[in-house]
Amino acid sequence: MSSYSDRSIDELFFSIRQRDPLAFEELYSRTWKDLFSIAYKRLRDEDTCKDILQEIYIDLWNRAADLEILNIKSYLSTATRYKIITHISRNSGKSYIFDHLEYMLESYDKADHSLNKKELQKIVDLWIDTLPKKRKEIFLLKIESNKTTTEISSELNISRKTVQNQLQTALSGLKIHLNKLALLLSILFF
Repeated sequence: MSSYSDRSIDELFFSIRQRDPLAFEELYSRTWKDLFSIAYKRLRDEDTCKDILQEIYIDLWNRAADLEILNIKSYLSTATRYKIITHISRNSGKSYIFDHLEYMLESYDKADHSLNKKELQKIVDLWIDTLPKKRKEIFLLKIESNKTTTEISSELNISRKTVQNQLQTALSGLKIHLNKLALLLSILFF
């Protein structure tokens, strides 16, 4: 049996998937310092950084058999960035949409994934679900049914100006949330 120190970290991960605790210890000892450095650069709080890394390694151990990771070093670096974003977001207040975004990003099996159209649509759909009932109805009639403001006002028996105001408010809110998403993604990937 070869020594764990002779194995690449990707080989160690393969052993971790087979529930090998010695491979896990070796991976931990080789990667912890670099991950701590990533976290500390952004958070400047030693205890929080240690907590974040502990969560990442526990999650890795618990989910290793289910993960299909091509590059474990990249995966761990990306997972660290995601946890940093989660921590920052939770300490600065944020909406349900970003809870879903964090879950989605953390659940990636490969670190080199990017948001695709389907995932972005899911985020927009979650945002739409947060709209007040009438605004949501107006927004969906406009976007999904491609109705004019006149048609919507007639169908809902409300003034055209009300429809325009509700659409403007909805679109402004969507723009704000998409800007936050863009900022979040720029922090993660740049």
